[in-house]
Amino acid sequence: MATRIILLLLLFAFKTTTSIAQERQALIGINNIINSADTFSTRMPYEKLFLHIDRPNYTNVDTIWLKAYVLDSEMGFTKQSGLLYAELVNDTGRVVMQQAIP
Repeated sequence: MATRIILLLLLFAFKTTTSIAQERQALIGINNIINSADTFSTRMPYEKLFLHIDRPNYTNVDTIWLKAYVLDSEMGFTKQSGLLYAELVNDTGRVVMQQAIP
Protein backbone atom coordinates (compact mmCIF):
# COMPACT_ATOMS: atom_id res chain seq x y z
CA MET A 1 0.00 0.00 0.00
CA ALA A 2 2.81 2.42 0.89
CA THR A 3 4.64 1.63 -2.34
CA ARG A 4 1.49 2.42 -4.33
CA ILE A 5 1.18 5.79 -2.63
CA ILE A 6 4.84 6.56 -3.25
CA LEU A 7 4.52 5.53 -6.91
CA LEU A 8 1.41 7.68 -7.33
CA LEU A 9 3.13 10.66 -5.72
CA LEU A 10 6.17 10.25 -7.98
CA LEU A 11 3.95 9.91 -11.04
CA PHE A 12 2.01 13.02 -10.06
CA ALA A 13 5.22 14.98 -9.45
CA PHE A 14 6.64 14.10 -12.88
CA LYS A 15 3.33 14.83 -14.61
CA THR A 16 3.06 18.35 -13.17
CA THR A 17 6.61 19.31 -14.12
CA THR A 18 5.98 18.13 -17.67
CA SER A 19 2.80 20.19 -17.95
CA ILE A 20 4.55 23.30 -16.60
CA ALA A 21 7.29 22.87 -19.19
CA GLN A 22 4.70 22.57 -21.96
CA GLU A 23 2.97 25.75 -20.78
CA ARG A 24 6.29 27.61 -20.94
CA GLN A 25 6.92 26.33 -24.47
CA ALA A 26 3.43 27.40 -25.52
CA LEU A 27 4.00 30.86 -24.05
CA ILE A 28 7.32 31.16 -25.89
CA GLY A 29 5.55 30.12 -29.12
CA ILE A 30 2.85 32.75 -28.65
CA ASN A 31 5.47 35.44 -27.97
CA ASN A 32 7.30 34.43 -31.17
CA ILE A 33 4.08 34.80 -33.18
CA ILE A 34 3.39 38.24 -31.68
CA ASN A 35 6.97 39.40 -32.37
CA SER A 36 6.75 38.14 -35.97
CA ALA A 37 3.49 40.02 -36.52
CA ASP A 38 4.99 43.22 -35.09
CA THR A 39 8.06 42.86 -37.29
CA PHE A 40 5.90 42.26 -40.37
CA SER A 41 3.72 45.29 -39.70
CA THR A 42 6.75 47.57 -39.33
CA ARG A 43 8.45 46.24 -42.47
CA MET A 44 5.31 46.04 -44.61
CA PRO A 45 2.87 48.68 -43.35
CA TYR A 46 -0.57 48.64 -44.87
CA GLU A 47 -2.89 51.49 -45.69
CA LYS A 48 -6.67 51.71 -45.67
CA LEU A 49 -8.77 53.83 -47.98
CA PHE A 50 -12.00 55.39 -46.76
CA LEU A 51 -14.20 56.97 -49.42
CA HIS A 52 -17.27 59.08 -48.64
CA ILE A 53 -19.73 59.85 -51.42
CA ASP A 54 -22.93 61.88 -51.33
CA ARG A 55 -25.30 59.22 -52.74
CA PRO A 56 -25.28 55.54 -53.71
CA ASN A 57 -26.32 55.92 -57.39
CA TYR A 58 -25.54 58.48 -60.07
CA THR A 59 -26.75 59.28 -63.56
CA ASN A 60 -24.54 60.56 -66.37
CA VAL A 61 -25.38 64.23 -65.65
CA ASP A 62 -24.83 64.14 -61.86
CA THR A 63 -21.86 65.71 -60.12
CA ILE A 64 -20.03 63.25 -57.87
CA TRP A 65 -18.97 64.70 -54.54
CA LEU A 66 -16.46 62.62 -52.66
CA LYS A 67 -13.99 62.80 -49.83
CA ALA A 68 -11.18 60.27 -49.47
CA TYR A 69 -8.92 59.40 -46.55
CA VAL A 70 -5.85 57.18 -46.74
CA LEU A 71 -4.91 56.00 -43.26
CA ASP A 72 -2.02 53.91 -41.98
CA SER A 73 -2.23 50.80 -39.80
CA GLU A 74 -2.58 52.90 -36.64
CA MET A 75 -5.53 54.83 -38.16
CA GLY A 76 -3.50 58.03 -38.58
CA PHE A 77 -2.96 59.93 -41.82
CA THR A 78 -0.35 58.13 -43.86
CA LYS A 79 2.94 59.65 -44.95
CA GLN A 80 3.71 56.80 -47.32
CA SER A 81 1.34 57.57 -50.20
CA GLY A 82 1.03 60.99 -51.76
CA LEU A 83 -1.61 60.45 -54.44
CA LEU A 84 -4.88 58.56 -54.64
CA TYR A 85 -5.74 57.40 -58.16
CA ALA A 86 -9.51 57.19 -58.69
CA GLU A 87 -11.25 55.73 -61.72
CA LEU A 88 -14.90 56.06 -62.65
CA VAL A 89 -16.07 52.82 -64.25
CA ASN A 90 -19.39 52.38 -66.07
CA ASP A 91 -21.66 49.33 -65.88
CA THR A 92 -19.82 47.56 -68.71
CA GLY A 93 -16.47 47.88 -66.93
CA ARG A 94 -15.04 50.60 -69.17
CA VAL A 95 -13.06 53.37 -67.46
CA VAL A 96 -14.90 56.62 -68.14
CA MET A 97 -12.71 59.02 -66.16
CA GLN A 98 -9.45 58.92 -64.22
CA GLN A 99 -8.28 61.39 -61.60
CA ALA A 100 -5.27 61.73 -59.30
CA ILE A 101 -6.28 63.17 -55.94
CA PRO A 102 -3.51 64.62 -53.72
